[in-house]
Amino acid sequence: MSGRRPTPDPTCILRAGSAAVTALQFWLQSGEIDASRLLTGAADGSIQVWDVKARRAVVRLQHGRGGTGVLSLQALPDESFLSHGRDGNVLMWTPTAKGWVDTCIAQCTDVGFCGCSVSQSLLAMPGSNGQSLQVVDLVGHQVAHSFAVDRAVGMPMCLKLQRSAGSGRAFLCVGFEDGSVSTWDLTAARLVSSTQVHPEAVMCMDVDDSLTGVSGSTDHEVFTWKCEDDEPKRANCVTVTNAGVASVKIRSDKRILALGCWDSNVRVFGWKKQKPLAVLNYHRETVQCLDFTCSETGTNSLAAASKDGLISLWSLY
Repeated sequence: MSGRRPTPDPTCILRAGSAAVTALQFWLQSGEIDASRLLTGAADGSIQVWDVKARRAVVRLQHGRGGTGVLSLQALPDESFLSHGRDGNVLMWTPTAKGWVDTCIAQCTDVGFCGCSVSQSLLAMPGSNGQSLQVVDLVGHQVAHSFAVDRAVGMPMCLKLQRSAGSGRAFLCVGFEDGSVSTWDLTAARLVSSTQVHPEAVMCMDVDDSLTGVSGSTDHEVFTWKCEDDEPKRANCVTVTNAGVASVKIRSDKRILALGCWDSNVRVFGWKKQKPLAVLNYHRETVQCLDFTCSETGTNSLAAASKDGLISLWSLY
């Protein structure tokens, strides 16, 4: 008998509709992750807030008009949230006595596939025509930083705002069309590192608070790298069976890494040594987005959403 653990089944399946699910995030309640509610967005612009226990959507909204796809969602501590669409608009959604009200707080002319990222009161997003990056102050709704992008690296494909656990300084990590990854120190307002990580476009990335990052591309290799003041050092390489990684997520306790793959599987690894732990097989198409809950006392969950319009939830370690 094989010693390998049997593949677990999902604990819950949510059916978002016929459109591909392109963004998801667990809700925030007073700044803490609320595993009972999930926020999702789709390629047709629909946004849903799910009651996970009841397995139904309790809020249904629409980003923009004409089926504008949702690139990213960011839950905020005050129970509002942001949606960034392919129309270039970043909308802030706020609950009121009469329902949800949306306000456009930022715009960009880039209509690629790079969503925004939030850290505390800062919002990072692609700038004009993919040739710049902007960091917006969410309190004053003003541009705090703007960085030019070398045309040679192509368009930004994905980005992550992260604060260093050691210094508290904010860093912006960006993956580009040519496969390179660059990091800006927002406190010093300067580019601190840039290196070629992949031979093709960086399709997805995540960065933990030690400034260790992970990124996937169109091939079989997923690289981890460390951003340092002089040069990011490419560390380990994880090779997946079938080419193409669409999403990556590091759990906040820095113990688990999940990959959402083109072959419809979710692959789970230990984050420290990238040891393979499980292959989660439920979806029929590419797994486009992932999110974790992490609790010292409760159940740790992983949410995965796919082009098949389904959201799966899994109980993990």
